[in-house]
Amino acid sequence: MPNSDDRVIVVGAGPVGAIMTLALVTKGIPVTLIEGEAVHELLGDLFRDGRKRVLLNLRNVTYLDSSGIGQLVRSVFTARKNDADLRAVDLSTRAQEILRLTNLHTVFTDFSDEQEALRSFQT
Repeated sequence: MPNSDDRVIVVGAGPVGAIMTLALVTKGIPVTLIEGEAVHELLGDLFRDGRKRVLLNLRNVTYLDSSGIGQLVRSVFTARKNDADLRAVDLSTRAQEILRLTNLHTVFTDFSDEQEALRSFQT
């Protein structure tokens, strides 16, 4: 397990960087991804490949700026164009605040609990 000061930075790696970032975060390793477009491309590929329900677990994402929020919202519209649904769980308080201030909370569905988010796909 890494020290609390250890952090991996992934810079400009496209979809491969996004996949690596998700793998590391899932293992509890702090990651900084500097490539919002890569996340959108990865999600777009999933939707075009026929995935209809995608849940992003953002539990270990400690920083998400307005550009990152913009990419997530853009990905919601990409999902809709592909008759798919994108939701998130454990969005940071700051990111939730940005969504509310910009009224984007009406577009991007965020849940505090993973099981609740998964159940929401069934309704």
